[in-house]
Amino acid sequence: HTVFTENGFEQNPADNCLYTREKQDEKVILIIWFDDLIIAANTEEVVKSVKMMFTERFKMKDLGKLN
Repeated sequence: HTVFTENGFEQNPADNCLYTREKQDEKVILIIWFDDLIIAANTEEVVKSVKMMFTERFKMKDLGKLN
């Protein structure tokens, strides 16, 4: 939770597993479930930057696009 809020994400009050961040032309939605993280954003570049931000803080494995 701390890492997300330190990076501008706000936790949804109705669902603690949902975080959002909006900046100018950027919108990101994070869904966290146990040890899984789903990242949705308005551009692929935003998704890549969020992944990079989190890999600097956590050991992560990118499983690719969600099916």
